Amino acid sequence: MNNIFNNLQPREKNLIFLTILLIFIFLVFFLLNNIIKDLNFSNKKLYKAKSDYEYVVSKASVLERSQISSLLGINQIKSVIESYPSTQVSDVKIEEIEDTIKLTFRTESLKSSIVLSDDLSMKVNKALTNVIYSNIDNQQVTTLLFK
Repeated sequence: MNNIFNNLQPREKNLIFLTILLIFIFLVFFLLNNIIKDLNFSNKKLYKAKSDYEYVVSKASVLERSQISSLLGINQIKSVIESYPSTQVSDVKIEEIEDTIKLTFRTESLKSSIVLSDDLSMKVNKALTNVIYSNIDNQQVTTLLFK
């Protein structure tokens, strides 16, 4: 093989070196091109995974805040009702329906129902959306909806 190479003219030797050099450059270019494509694909996957993660984290924090808010609302309602004498307020029922808190209680007079309702609406960090007063068995049954 060495003998064949030595028998070549200088121009032919230069052409062989140039061909080998071009093949080497082509291989390096091909390998770098594949590496760059893989890097770009990985960056796209990373960006998508990052945006998915941020979306899930934001939804989880919204859900957590709403659960904390509803628990705070229920705890505030309980503390306000507990501050009243047990003889004035009875049959207290607190229900959570989706994002609404339904409070039902009995009092002996309409005045005490109104006073308690006003107190609750001022002290609870939720909007009072509906108030229902009804008279059953000479007692006031009050239903309050907080949202």
